[in-house]
Amino acid sequence: MKKYSTYKTAFLVLLASLSACKKLDLAPTNKFTDSNFWTTTEKAGAVLNTAYSQMFSNDYFFYNEGASDNAYNGRGDNQGAASLAAGTYDPSLGRIKQEWGFHYSGIKTCNIF
Repeated sequence: MKKYSTYKTAFLVLLASLSACKKLDLAPTNKFTDSNFWTTTEKAGAVLNTAYSQMFSNDYFFYNEGASDNAYNGRGDNQGAASLAAGTYDPSLGRIKQEWGFHYSGIKTCNIF
């Protein structure tokens, strides 16, 4: 009789452990992840377009030309172009602070893509 109860207990433990199996690595439904975002070519194209827009800006093109001797900046110190051209800038200049963040956000998007 004791042998029968041991088998019965082992069977119940096995049944309970198998019935409790549930996939624990579920993707969150409230945010994008790698498993639920990259499903269509339109989404991949949107990320690629975002990367291109983060790597280049028309403002930076014209202000960089004004910071060099290629163009004359007569409209004042737009984003520090005049102080960059004259060499009188310091690290507290807003343009210097924003430049790295602007370009590295594009690099980050390219790495994700």
